[in-house]
Amino acid sequence: MMEARSSEPTLTASLVVLAVLAACATWWSGLSPSLQPPAAVAATAPSTEFSAERARAHLRIIAESPRPLGSAAHARTRGHVVEALRGLGLDPQLQQATVVRGTERTVNAAAVSNIVARIPGTGSGQAVVLAAHYDSVPHSPGANDAGNGVAAILETVRALQAGPALRNDVIVLITDAEEPGLVGARAYVDEHPWARETGIVLNAEGRGNAGPVYMFRTVGANGGMVGTLARSVPGALADSVSNELFKVMPNDTDLSVFRDAGYLGMDFANVRGFTHYHTALDNYEQADPRTLQHHGEYLLALTRAFGRMDLSRLAAPERVYFALPLVGIAHYPVAWALPLSLAALALAAWLAVHLYRGGHWRPRGAAIGLLHFIAALIGLPVLAVAAWALVGRWVPELAWFHHGAPYDGHRYLLALALPAIAVYLASLAWLRRRAQPTEMVLGPALVWLLLALATAAWMPGAGYVFLWPLLFALAGLAVVRLHAVRRPAVAAIALVLGALPVVYFMTPMVVGMEEAMTLDAVALPFVLLALTLGLLAPQLDFVARPTGRIVPGLLLAAGVGVLAAALLATGFHRDRRQADTLEYVADATRGEAFWASLDPEPNAWTRQYLGDAPQRTEVPDWASELFARDSDPLIRPAVATHLDAPGAELMDEIVEGETRRLRLRIASPPNAYATVIEFPEGVPVTGLRIDGRPAPADIASDGVRVTWFAPPAQGAVLEFVAPTAARLELLLRSNIPGVPPPDGAEAIARPQHTMAAGPWTERTRLQRTVSF
Repeated sequence: MMEARSSEPTLTASLVVLAVLAACATWWSGLSPSLQPPAAVAATAPSTEFSAERARAHLRIIAESPRPLGSAAHARTRGHVVEALRGLGLDPQLQQATVVRGTERTVNAAAVSNIVARIPGTGSGQAVVLAAHYDSVPHSPGANDAGNGVAAILETVRALQAGPALRNDVIVLITDAEEPGLVGARAYVDEHPWARETGIVLNAEGRGNAGPVYMFRTVGANGGMVGTLARSVPGALADSVSNELFKVMPNDTDLSVFRDAGYLGMDFANVRGFTHYHTALDNYEQADPRTLQHHGEYLLALTRAFGRMDLSRLAAPERVYFALPLVGIAHYPVAWALPLSLAALALAAWLAVHLYRGGHWRPRGAAIGLLHFIAALIGLPVLAVAAWALVGRWVPELAWFHHGAPYDGHRYLLALALPAIAVYLASLAWLRRRAQPTEMVLGPALVWLLLALATAAWMPGAGYVFLWPLLFALAGLAVVRLHAVRRPAVAAIALVLGALPVVYFMTPMVVGMEEAMTLDAVALPFVLLALTLGLLAPQLDFVARPTGRIVPGLLLAAGVGVLAAALLATGFHRDRRQADTLEYVADATRGEAFWASLDPEPNAWTRQYLGDAPQRTEVPDWASELFARDSDPLIRPAVATHLDAPGAELMDEIVEGETRRLRLRIASPPNAYATVIEFPEGVPVTGLRIDGRPAPADIASDGVRVTWFAPPAQGAVLEFVAPTAARLELLLRSNIPGVPPPDGAEAIARPQHTMAAGPWTERTRLQRTVSF
């Protein structure tokens, strides 16, 4: 017997379901206090508490200006941190080391100065390490990356010193040279004797300028860490799906160095406001004090918790974990992930059989429901990509930023999502004529079940995202169908209760995907949205039946309204700056130079260098590798007068048969952020040493590129063995923050509505070829 349709939902019941789902989706997309950073605490708070106002006194100094490795601001920041720690009663030391690392044909080297200090404990166990880096990229003040982390550690140390001593020592590690490749962390782990005493590392990072702080990654067997986080930090934000995703993403933090060495650790960061990341907007004024407060509340609570524990017993089997309202961090062993998914399979099969026997579905209708869902799963992301390609033409910053994140990206996500939901709701009218309500959800449930099984097997930390929403959605369906609920109010309650976990888990996932991946990957949040809509098909059908085209029409109108508001807010000003790129590139050997930009056109500041009509063309052959981009840059020839290029002096040469050992002193221009030494291909070179440090043994024998970050003013020594018969040509290139004045003119000041952003910006690159 087929499913009866006599119990049609009333308009009132449908509107109640719609209102509850819409309110919850809005709430859990970011309005909920649990998804916001805590209020900043004033400096008058008790001395044992963390105060963002006190910490921001340090941040003001740290983020006064960009502090790239080797710069004067970098040295001033180091001095401030050392004096601050000394003022807190500690004995800070500088760990100075030269680090050489590399793989294949790439070798990176840097001389670093880590800041280390220690708060003695009452016991003799392993130590809690508080870590953050104090360098920034050359054109950003780095208030969040990672000035907040440094300031939070200083305020945490002050609060710890005001309270009773802990059992375990606390090691303060303010690393150097994180931006060039985690160099300072490598120096600490490899060479500092305290590294062997590490019990757990708490690393504070930041990307953006605002938002709550997430514990987004653990390294090592995380069972004890997750349990401690759940007990010690009320309202902590953490989920094991981000832990799984970080493993396959190209991003890195200092914690990766501790992971490779086998230590336990946790990574903390805010991610809201990608337009501010590595730009001039990551400054003190635009850094949200609440984000700093959130950093501090994690660090202080966890330092006290771990400081009282026997850290030798902290390692425990991996956990699946996620935040729940009113509960905090829920967690269970990873070993449960696959059995739970198999149990869900059994329950789903049992429910499907009972619903089939009750006449609630038939294979043909279920197949139509599955095809409808597959169409949504493909169609909604495709429509989103097409719509964003069209809308993006009216979003001016997209042409200037190279990462795909516009200002207020969440507005555009909402503007695209509302019409997508409207399209899905409208399509249910077609589906309703061909399938029963139960048949609408069986196909989506099957896909969700397969995803739950697959993730449980290969990414167990992410399996909960598909497991628990599926179980609750099926439970709501079972109540309505198996118990033949005919009263619309009761059916509405059952459907809402079944839908809430779906909305709770998936709404932040959709929003978070845009924050993490930007709208360049707009298809990804819409895949998640389509998955969500498919699982909520019974609830959405309950809403759509009495309301007809009204709700889709309202959603479409709302989407247009949100888009219009977002577009009206576009434009560049001091708080929403136009990001530009500009480089001066010169070759001293050839006596040639040019200005180059990757921007769509010259702006108010770059025009003085590029002129009004620069050519978009290929760069000269001698500089072709410097601009590996999808399109040619804007080029304008320049006068080659700024040629303080790097050079090489032969210090020693020892010939032994068919080989010769050379010692060169590489001199770099003042203020160089990095000097690159490129060896030619086809000429084997062995025994490479940089300032006495050997290069990794597994690098290639020819075509090696050595990047020397913050090269010393007095020059640095390069040693290697080459064939006697081969003439060796080395290409030397220095990257220097800033650009020289425009040819024959005095530079105008940068307008406040513009800023440098990205790696190809406000940089001088001087090169020279030397032969030996």
